[in-house]
Amino acid sequence: MSRYLAHYEAQLKALLSIYGLSLPNIYSYLQHHHHHDQRQQHQTSHPTRRILTLEHEIDSDETAWDIAAAKGRAFVRMFSMPTTAELQAYLDTLSPHRRIPAASPWTEPSALELWNWTPEYAQAMYDEEGFAQLFARDLHARIEDNVFVCMSNTEPTVIDGMTYPATGAWYSNLYNTASGIIIADNLMSPMGVSRMGAGDFQEEGAGLINPRLAPPWLIHLKQWSDVTFLMWTRLAERAGVQVDSIRYIFHAGVSNPPTKQVVRRALARAGHSLGGWDRVVTFPVEDDSIGSSEEGTAILGTPNGSATGWFIAQHREQLGRRKVVSVSVFGELGTPVSAECLSLYFTLDEPQR
Repeated sequence: MSRYLAHYEAQLKALLSIYGLSLPNIYSYLQHHHHHDQRQQHQTSHPTRRILTLEHEIDSDETAWDIAAAKGRAFVRMFSMPTTAELQAYLDTLSPHRRIPAASPWTEPSALELWNWTPEYAQAMYDEEGFAQLFARDLHARIEDNVFVCMSNTEPTVIDGMTYPATGAWYSNLYNTASGIIIADNLMSPMGVSRMGAGDFQEEGAGLINPRLAPPWLIHLKQWSDVTFLMWTRLAERAGVQVDSIRYIFHAGVSNPPTKQVVRRALARAGHSLGGWDRVVTFPVEDDSIGSSEEGTAILGTPNGSATGWFIAQHREQLGRRKVVSVSVFGELGTPVSAECLSLYFTLDEPQR
């Protein structure tokens, strides 16, 4: 595991250098403000501070759930559209002031090189016994077939005479072409970097309810769903398997706060606690045999779930018309600390042509 910590530390240093920052400077800044905050707390009434914080958390929880549920329902509707033209018409009603394409313009893997997304390959990092058992038990797959690829954008890009600065973004995924599995492992999107939200995973198209416009200087090929689809296509072609063979999309070690907030509430609503590899909780989204659930739909509408939604909605020509059957949630450690180490995976149906 240490070699991967070193890998991510190098990525963090490269990202900070773009903004003229360093880890020692940040540490000094945090240390100064920690002492400042401690002094401020002694001057503030503790009961008032506690009540205000609690009220804010309640409002935030309700808002996050409502937004995620609305987005999830929108994705379910998108998946049901029989044609790309009908999907485009629906997207135009959802986002009348900013066009969201029904079909992604990114279909050729060569676009990765054009926009300076550089791959770094490594041995798959998920070798824990519990995760291997989950792969074998639930997915009928071999963890040994996973390939780790980190796509990073650390060099400026020149397209048609315009220079786009390096974003410092990265998408670290594991790909299992033998069994049709993608694992999103460590993600820092260009949109997240542009908003200086460390650990913030943002998909531009995720803003169906509250759209966020990308800065004009940001590289055009920027969404996880597109970068990951192009790399999946490349690896599938190399392995001699069909591009539409994708069956599962994982999000491991989720760090996005709104996603974690919605997942925790979904578990509480259903009367479940977060367990380890051997206590997976599954919520139906569009299951022909058992129907759907509000919990599964809301998780689909989270930032991490939206990435999966766009992956299949905007690449239907290559992947076939797909839908999310269910979402499964589990903790990585099987202890109380699992609440901060949750992972989830979406199960897709068979492609419809």
